[in-house]
Amino acid sequence: MKVKRDGTFSTKLKKRLGHYIRTELKDVFDKIDKNYTRYGIEVPITKYEKELFESNVTNIEASTDYVMEKIYNYYHEKHNRIYDWFGDYKNPSSEEIELFEEGKLVFSLIQKFATNGVHPNAMIKNLKKRGIIEDGGRVKKGSMRYTYYQIIDPQYVVKSATGATGQNQQVAPFKDV
Repeated sequence: MKVKRDGTFSTKLKKRLGHYIRTELKDVFDKIDKNYTRYGIEVPITKYEKELFESNVTNIEASTDYVMEKIYNYYHEKHNRIYDWFGDYKNPSSEEIELFEEGKLVFSLIQKFATNGVHPNAMIKNLKKRGIIEDGGRVKKGSMRYTYYQIIDPQYVVKSATGATGQNQQVAPFKDV
């Protein structure tokens, strides 16, 4: 039995399905009560559910905050002459720390501290989305070239600020929670 193939069958099928969705299914959808119901059962959203939603953090955000905190802590511990605080982690070079001091977040620094399964590129995207960093460039420090991102959120800048007494005081990048 020979059957003649229709080359426009997929187009005809899409039109028929589109018509069905726009007419029949739309009527059914419009009749559903969508206010405060889940599966047709009335379920009000409580203040606790709203708080839970507002405090929700993705694993990328949590990992990014953790890495930024580790970098900041390493910076301060290094200046307090505690070199072995991180144990088995790779220690950043002095050039990477100097760039961090200048407000430049070096990609290799994130790579060294990102040990919890989230890719450093995802962390960079998250930091950009949250307005903490912006595109930077490449810089040569010592014998190495580094790709860096400019830190724009003052909460994360670690540049020294001169106090009234003339002594350098560190600007803390993390707010007390």
